Amino acid sequence: MTTSSRFQRCLLARRNCTTSFLESSIYCRSLGTLSSNDAAVTPLRVLCAPVGSWQRSRTETIDFSRFGHPRTLSTKTSNENVSSPLAGLKITTQHEEDFMSRVETFEEDISELNVTDRYTPHNEHQRTLLDYTKSLLSVFDNTFPVGSYPITHIIQISNCIDSWLASGEHRHLGAQQAELLVKRLIMERGGGRSLVGKDEGETKFIKGNQAVTWDMYHLDSLILSLNILYDGEEFIKRISSIVSTFEEEFADAIEVQYKSVIAILCKCDTAHAASAAEQILHQFESKFLSLGTDVAEDQSFLHSHPPTTETYNNIITCWANSGRDFYHHLYSPNYRHSHHPPANILSEMISLYERNPKFFSRIRPDRITFNMVLTSLSYHQRSEQSTLSDQYLKEIKHRSFDFLQTMLQYYKQGCDDCAPDMVTFSTVLNMISRGPPEHEDGHRASQILDEMLDLSSSSYKYDVTPPAKHFNVVLGLMADQKRVDNSTLDKARRYVQVMEKLAKQNLPRSMDVEQYLESLSPQSLQPADNSSFTSSKPDRVTYNSLIKIASNAGMPEASHEILNEMIKRSTAGDESVKPDVISFNTVLHAWSKSKKPTIGTKSAEILHTMQKLSERGDFDVKPDNVSLTTVINSLIKSSKRTRGAPIQAEAIIQKMDENEDYAFKPDTITYTSLIKCWSESGRPKAASRAEEIIELLHRRYDEGHDECKPDSMAYNVALNAIAKSGVPRSAERAEGEQSLLPGHLKNYEIFSIQNSLFHEALLQRMKDRFDAGDVDLAPNVFSFSSVIYAWSKSGDPDAGKHVERLLDTMIDLHEKGVHDVAPNTVTYSSCIHAWSKSGQKDAGRRASNLLKRMDWHDEKGLINIKPNVYSFTSAIEAWVNSRDPNLLKEAEHVFEVLIERYMAGDEDAAPTTATFNAMFKAIRQCPSEKKKYLKAEQLMNRMKQMYELGNRAKPDIVTYNSYFSACACTEGDRTTKLAAIACVLNTLTELQESTRLRPDSYTWPAIWKACENLLDTEQDLQRINMVFELCARSGAVSELVFNNMRNFLPPQYLQKKLNTTCNIKKLTVRDLPPEWTCNVKLRRIRNKP
Repeated sequence: MTTSSRFQRCLLARRNCTTSFLESSIYCRSLGTLSSNDAAVTPLRVLCAPVGSWQRSRTETIDFSRFGHPRTLSTKTSNENVSSPLAGLKITTQHEEDFMSRVETFEEDISELNVTDRYTPHNEHQRTLLDYTKSLLSVFDNTFPVGSYPITHIIQISNCIDSWLASGEHRHLGAQQAELLVKRLIMERGGGRSLVGKDEGETKFIKGNQAVTWDMYHLDSLILSLNILYDGEEFIKRISSIVSTFEEEFADAIEVQYKSVIAILCKCDTAHAASAAEQILHQFESKFLSLGTDVAEDQSFLHSHPPTTETYNNIITCWANSGRDFYHHLYSPNYRHSHHPPANILSEMISLYERNPKFFSRIRPDRITFNMVLTSLSYHQRSEQSTLSDQYLKEIKHRSFDFLQTMLQYYKQGCDDCAPDMVTFSTVLNMISRGPPEHEDGHRASQILDEMLDLSSSSYKYDVTPPAKHFNVVLGLMADQKRVDNSTLDKARRYVQVMEKLAKQNLPRSMDVEQYLESLSPQSLQPADNSSFTSSKPDRVTYNSLIKIASNAGMPEASHEILNEMIKRSTAGDESVKPDVISFNTVLHAWSKSKKPTIGTKSAEILHTMQKLSERGDFDVKPDNVSLTTVINSLIKSSKRTRGAPIQAEAIIQKMDENEDYAFKPDTITYTSLIKCWSESGRPKAASRAEEIIELLHRRYDEGHDECKPDSMAYNVALNAIAKSGVPRSAERAEGEQSLLPGHLKNYEIFSIQNSLFHEALLQRMKDRFDAGDVDLAPNVFSFSSVIYAWSKSGDPDAGKHVERLLDTMIDLHEKGVHDVAPNTVTYSSCIHAWSKSGQKDAGRRASNLLKRMDWHDEKGLINIKPNVYSFTSAIEAWVNSRDPNLLKEAEHVFEVLIERYMAGDEDAAPTTATFNAMFKAIRQCPSEKKKYLKAEQLMNRMKQMYELGNRAKPDIVTYNSYFSACACTEGDRTTKLAAIACVLNTLTELQESTRLRPDSYTWPAIWKACENLLDTEQDLQRINMVFELCARSGAVSELVFNNMRNFLPPQYLQKKLNTTCNIKKLTVRDLPPEWTCNVKLRRIRNKP
């Protein structure tokens, strides 16, 4: 609240005060801070002196006009022994308009004074009044001790208080002196108990002066004046000082007027006044609690006026009207349920009541309490939504829902004054729908709607029949739930049926909103939304929400049916459910997400319906860019199954381009979707069309079509299309680039390299335009990653060099300030993978260097560059393919670093099955390692042990095949070879006994290769027979296996096994017994022409 509005309110309140000595008052708007010697910290003993007499023998006229106050106060001599400058005071008031116009000038004059000058009299009248005040507070004689003042003295003190507060020019000085006088009167009323201590023997005979009445304190004027002059902690300190004086003087009585002070504070409508009132109330309740809660419901013997629900409601209203939504950190209450003051107070009321319902029944919150707090929370949420954190906004939603549940709970327990009304339900529903989306919003809103329907179907005291808006809010939240399925759609349909039923009943709306507002308070907040009181008939929004629910449930057919129902009903005359473009676009979106084969056909059918209706004059359903782009996205989904999908998309865009409506023209998003459609189709023409569409975008933009300005997304989709195509752009491009490629490469390798070159050329074009100033074409990490991926798959021997060059470019751009281009773990891993496929001699070293760069970046604190298991696995493969003599040693070093990180708790470094398989390959291909079977056995055992300890990597059939191949390459004497074949046979037995794995087409060739390298056909015939029998019984003798047998076994051995004398070299796998080949697929024999 502004200072000006506070001034106006205080001025109005002062004029209405019945105990005012003057006719009207001036209250200025400036705020100040008292010095350390102010009344708030003045010892009470200074105020204890009895009043003496004050002689005056001359007549004086005090002119207030020099202070901007067009009034004249005349004083004349009195014959009484006790006289004052207030005796016989006459007031003459000039024009009220002139009086108000002089206030600003007076404020400016006073505001120039420093803090010390504020408490110094500045004119004769102030000095005279200050002298008189001192005489009232000074020791004159002991004729009248405290508690025995005559009525004339009491009236003079009261009138002096009023005089200090009645004129605007006194301001801080007036408030200070009035506060001292008020405390003096409080002591007179209490008899001075605070002066003699708290000993019962000393205080039991003390009697207060019953002549002092509440009106004589002028607390309303004093507090309203303090509210203007002081702020924050200073104001609260002064109010607390006054209340403390009451408590010390009335320590043995029950008449401390807590509620009256709170009521006055609540008229101030400021945050510090509300905080002071809340603090006094908490102090009030604490005294009750200290006396114990095991008492009867009648608590009048504790206090004649204990705090009630109305007391709390007044403070809540004061907080709401103050415009402050948070507590100040210097004067927050001792209890803290919420950051929002009204919600905090309500939560405290609920906490106290539920702690002892019998004792605290007097403060049980009622409907007005809940509605004021909910409405305040709603306003807080709506007005501060852009500045509050999502977590706090969610807390507001949860608290409002909990408050409503508490109301319903109290109502069901028999508390009729807690029954929620339409305003309650509307406010909570609006808050749930406005806050940050949560997955439980739909469930909460549905629960509220069900409660409204249950109450409206009974003899409830309020009409809470939910209107269409409430249903629509609930349906919209249900559509946004995390899990939307067929049951959600069924429940939504039942709600629509209820809406139809309620609309037919045409129930009257009995709630009078104006009457509700009057039931709160003159300063109360407005209800959340008056428009909620409407019909329950379902409308277009209702059916659009139904369509969205069906769409999110993955039911495009159901959404299509709802749309057809809308068309049918609107055609029959029900204009309220007439579909619009949103209705159609939602159905199109439902089909675009579907995986059904008819997705393209259905989308085209809906688009045709929209065009047909719009041609008949229904412009509300005219297709827009969203419609056509959604249809193209549907064609993208069907492009893999329907080769004509890209052609259909081209036709749609052609129609858009021919349309005269500018808003209907295809834009960059539309053309980007077209590129993606070509990309997903897998057609050979996809790469060239991607390039052509990029050229088209540039051409249209140069012609003045700003909506077709190429951006990074269009380029990235085009790069992805080229990466997927795997074919050269055209014969001309191939001819121009082929001369640069090595002559020994195969055709598919040439095509892959050409594709990578074109890929990088498009990226370079993107970068060049960005360097020229086109910020929309800033390449990002996806742009570079796509090209790096293409190079890694190209098979080019120099692919590693190309990707490292691109990596350096990314780092350079990032250092220059380009966003979203910093390389990440995936980028580095792709570069390492490119080196692993290059076959270069230094591939392993280059891959290890990249790992070191990643570690360096990670140590520098750069996010998303920490190497993971895929980075290490690719580095191991790079060493394997490098043919380096020390490849096994280097690969083992990389592997051990990976294991060390995993054991240290890095889950991203957990070795995978592919990692172990790469290590088996390193063992097999290492030329310097002779006893390969020992290394392979150790690696297999380590893999099994780590799996038992929780690692996710476990041996697969590739692992076993790699193990057999590694053992087969063992070199050495006969003893070493027999040890190697023993490992092979034992592991083979383990594999055959496994219920999870079975040998594949590569297993037995690896076994026979081991036999060929490790066994002698004459000395190891028994072992050879065992292997032969196992292979034959397994039905796994394929053409490759049979060739291995013929190469290794003597012809006589096979003739004997086949029981034939035919030439073994002329036999084929089809000549073998069927049981030997029953588990292999034999190639079909083509008939010669």
